[in-house]
Amino acid sequence: MKSAKAVSAENYYFGGSPVKYRNHEANAVSLCGVMPDYPEVRDVSLAKGRFITEADDIHALKVCVLGSKPADALFPGEEPIGKSITIEGRTFKVVGVLEEQGQFLGRDRDNVILLPYRTYAYMHPEEEELLLVVKPWSPGLIDECMD
Repeated sequence: MKSAKAVSAENYYFGGSPVKYRNHEANAVSLCGVMPDYPEVRDVSLAKGRFITEADDIHALKVCVLGSKPADALFPGEEPIGKSITIEGRTFKVVGVLEEQGQFLGRDRDNVILLPYRTYAYMHPEEEELLLVVKPWSPGLIDECMD
């Protein structure tokens, strides 16, 4: 799609997944399966580390990017990058932490953990809905992107 600057397939699990690191726990965390273009289409930035790569997604790697709330809850006064956490009984390596986002349309955008899309799909095959987010090169190309 020539008119699209970035595209991210996304899927969400708002079920409050249990997330743990040693004796720390983060509660009511939303899991999001996303593509590498997520930061571009959602205008989010990393506070530290890196984002999910195409290789992470293609190989369905168990890596994650933490929102600011799970990062604070799981790693008080500790560096999270490179550490392993448990999400729904599975071990994931923390590769990044998002900058604080705040609320949007009543949703807490900070109490989230981002996973490679394919990794998420393996964990939650029952979640068949898909959100496709597209960012055009310019506002004038929105209609073309919608086609």
